[in-house]
Amino acid sequence: MIVFPLPGATVVMDETFHTILLWVILPTSVIAAGMGCVRHRDASVLMLVGTGLSVLIGAAFWAHGHAPGWVDISLSLVGGTLLAAGHIGNFLLCRKYQVLMCW
Repeated sequence: MIVFPLPGATVVMDETFHTILLWVILPTSVIAAGMGCVRHRDASVLMLVGTGLSVLIGAAFWAHGHAPGWVDISLSLVGGTLLAAGHIGNFLLCRKYQVLMCW
């Protein structure tokens, strides 16, 4: 997932790249957080991931065409940070409870 922004910065600079990226991030994040939460039963991970995805979706579809560029960038950074925090929390909880199939 870390490699995905590189093509966007070098080759494809339009909305298509960001839409494709969102379509990859959305199901991957939902599946990963869902699998972890089923096993460790901590809803805070779902709240972080869900909020992060909501902010990213809002940035992609609302802010991209209706707000200044700095709003779009700020929302993307906040959403990505919340999403990353949710995934890190999921990983740490899985390690804490030694859940094997969490990651």
